[in-house]
Amino acid sequence: MQFKEMGGSRRPAESLKINEQTAERKKGLGDWMNIIKPANEEKDHWVPDEAVSKCTACGTDFGAFIRKHHCRNCGDIFCDKCTHGRIALTAEENAQPVRVCDRCM
Repeated sequence: MQFKEMGGSRRPAESLKINEQTAERKKGLGDWMNIIKPANEEKDHWVPDEAVSKCTACGTDFGAFIRKHHCRNCGDIFCDKCTHGRIALTAEENAQPVRVCDRCM
């Protein structure tokens, strides 16, 4: 009743239902992101993003337009120009090519 006095047009039960639907949408987006990324991608050996401010290969400073990319093989961080390579890291028949640095290529 207090909810209606504050000018709200929805009842609390309807509000809860909307919040649950929003949570489902967010969950769905996360699930979708997992589908497009390789399932066998292990990030345990990756260098943390915060540890690097320059490309490990060429020394270019990272910023708003120069993004950090992890080599899926060695785990170091590089700019886009130093990660041209795309190879499958497993011998599986349907293994998808993933980003690797020029050194690992």
